Amino acid sequence: MKEFSITDIPEFSNKDRIVVVGVIGKSPHRYLNKASPLVNSKVSEDNGIQCCWDEGQSILYLHATTFLDTDRLCALVEDLNENSKSTVKDADAAHWLVASGELTIDSCKIMALMFQLCHIVVLSSPTPVFDLGYLQLFKAIDAYRNELSGQIEGALIEAGVSDTWESRGRFCCPRLLFHFRRAPTPLRKNPAGLKRLEHAIEDQIYFILRKSRVITNVCAKSIFAIPKNEEFVYISAEDNNNARDVSSLVRGLVQLCNGTQDEVSTRPTFSQFLQTHLDVAFEEGFDDNVGKYAMSTSFFELPSAKSWSVVAKALVPVYLSESIAPNEDRDDYGALFDSLATDVRFSKARCAKVLPIAQASYAEGLPSHYSSQHHAHKVNVALGVVEAMARGPLAGGARARLRTACAATWRTRRLCEAPSLTSHPCINPDHDNSKEHSSGVRYISACNCGRSKCSREDPYTVKAANHTFYSHAGEECGVCNTLQSVAFPVFQPSTPSYRAASLKSSSEETQDRPETRIEDGSGNSPDASPRSEGWSQPDELSPGSAKDEDDDEPTCNDEALDVMPVREEAVTEKVISRQPSTTEYLPGMLHTHSPAGLLPAFSSWSLVCLGPSSLYSHNMGLPEHLQPGFLPHTNYLLPWDCAVRMEHANVWRTSTRGRGKGGVPHNITVKIFIGFEYECPRGHRFMMSSPDTVMNGGGVSWGREGAGPTSGAAGARLAASEMPLYVPCLCRPSAMLAQLIRLHVVTPKSSVHITLAPKVQPVLGGPIFVPQPETEGPLKLSSSAYWILRLPYIYADERGPIQRPRTSAAHVGSMLTPLFGLQE
Repeated sequence: MKEFSITDIPEFSNKDRIVVVGVIGKSPHRYLNKASPLVNSKVSEDNGIQCCWDEGQSILYLHATTFLDTDRLCALVEDLNENSKSTVKDADAAHWLVASGELTIDSCKIMALMFQLCHIVVLSSPTPVFDLGYLQLFKAIDAYRNELSGQIEGALIEAGVSDTWESRGRFCCPRLLFHFRRAPTPLRKNPAGLKRLEHAIEDQIYFILRKSRVITNVCAKSIFAIPKNEEFVYISAEDNNNARDVSSLVRGLVQLCNGTQDEVSTRPTFSQFLQTHLDVAFEEGFDDNVGKYAMSTSFFELPSAKSWSVVAKALVPVYLSESIAPNEDRDDYGALFDSLATDVRFSKARCAKVLPIAQASYAEGLPSHYSSQHHAHKVNVALGVVEAMARGPLAGGARARLRTACAATWRTRRLCEAPSLTSHPCINPDHDNSKEHSSGVRYISACNCGRSKCSREDPYTVKAANHTFYSHAGEECGVCNTLQSVAFPVFQPSTPSYRAASLKSSSEETQDRPETRIEDGSGNSPDASPRSEGWSQPDELSPGSAKDEDDDEPTCNDEALDVMPVREEAVTEKVISRQPSTTEYLPGMLHTHSPAGLLPAFSSWSLVCLGPSSLYSHNMGLPEHLQPGFLPHTNYLLPWDCAVRMEHANVWRTSTRGRGKGGVPHNITVKIFIGFEYECPRGHRFMMSSPDTVMNGGGVSWGREGAGPTSGAAGARLAASEMPLYVPCLCRPSAMLAQLIRLHVVTPKSSVHITLAPKVQPVLGGPIFVPQPETEGPLKLSSSAYWILRLPYIYADERGPIQRPRTSAAHVGSMLTPLFGLQE
């Protein structure tokens, strides 16, 4: 036999009259060829029609491979995955109902083409039971054929067929035969009983088809016909179909070994059963009309091989065309979908009903504008409605459409939610840059001098956090602007068209920037040794006597003490320095790796003098009217008795008794009061006595401690410690993080001046921020005065603000040492 595919038909014969026999139906998984014994060729692995031409008998066999074959269903299951595609809008292509429904539709297209091109169609079944599911398929095929009637007529006109063929749409109404491939075991050797079973099944099938109106009295109105006076059901009693069945092989082997043979049955084979219908087709043709239409002229034609090939080539594109995915506004999937995709249609209808209910649950109780968190909560509520009520493969698409609809609603009513520098979202409706952000969060902070407490808005810019607020707070305080202050260098524009400088990242600048040092008159670098500026570690110094802060500093004649020398201010050589730019300013704050010649647009630091040192009494601590907001027993500074060695005669002064020895270095002890103030967002203020201890009491307790040889040791340790930038506050019910915000220094009554070199590193390994360029040297504080250094509220370099920690577990950032120094 010559084999070819229906999609690639060659010139297989020159016969003038041929009969076309088609085979459809089911096949078991272990035996795929349901067309045997008519065709013994290899079965196609894909859905389609395989053609086999018998030149001797002038018969063309069409074998359909469809979803009814168990092997095709197994292949479908293996290929299902998330990458599968579907022609159904919003359907889950990997869902079994969707995939099997599309395979069913494709298979029905193949069977519809079989009924269009065949004279005889054999419905094969592996068991002697008629599957009622065929009724749905037959009705779907009939509806599909009527849907394509216009296209079929046009294709036949182009093919140039006869008038009868053109008017009827086909050359005959095909005759449907039923082949049940396995008889019941008790009737296999009972031909008479098997014949009665065949007649009973014929009556049942005919009754079922007539009641379901699949067949009618007029063949032209049906997709197929049933012979009115001939047998159309055959049940095979042989086991030829199970040639691969182990039990059949074993029984055959036993019979050969015993020398016995099966009894020769007088029952005709299926080929003989089929031949009776083929003979009728070759002779007078089929006339299966019944009733009063029995005498009407029926149409039947035996086409030539060439004309059949032309018609088949014209009809294959019409019947087997690829399904087109529906448009957004189109909801018509065709007759096959309406008839076969029942589960998908139910899922679609159910989801269409549930989706408005879910959208209503999302819109219920919505404020005029709301945040993304509230939006996510409402979406979860709406999705819960879909999960509870939607069913089937389109439920996933319904969830996606619901999310899209909810997102569209939220976009018109969303909040800005731009994060502040403290990570709070903006609560204003979505807006552009013309409107300022506001998170609605307010904090309590003290002004630069600490005399008044003000309410501050959550900052969104570094300038608002470090400069604008303290300017307004100074105006409300009324005292800050009248105090003596140190002006830190800032950018001074010389033209209206100034701009921010374009800088590389800090890491790149560190690699490219050479290390610069300013040498003093002796040729030593300031960073070469801590003692190059007369500095030694405070805990290495010997404490002096514990006198009241109002007394003059006594001399110390103990030669065993390790003292710190204080020299006159060295005259540094003039060096060529780059003048600050007047057209470009430094983005962010000044740090140690900032380029030379660039200054910030505003100062984030403040250094003010409250007045004389007598403002602070160590017995009373900081008074409430001078520094409000301190937690109880935390408003004390630590005394630091620092022993120093005076190396110049003009620095040395006589003792209280009027006796002195000029020209020889003398050791004296100066008392300094220092305090590291922390402030939490609620306005609570407190001092720290060590990096991990909050100040608890002062005055008398410190005085008693100072009576011994360890006087001022706590202050020395505090001065030498790297204080953390953030610590937990003592406030309740929930502890918040307090930030190191001020440094209190009460300078002694002496010709020795205290110097400050503040350096803050907010994150480990990050930039080190300073109030002024390093070339300016340390900050020099006047003697016998109360100074307060206010630190920045937010730290930011040229890359942007540095994130503040939210929990006490993230203890990052500190004020680096050395911080304090002594200078003549």
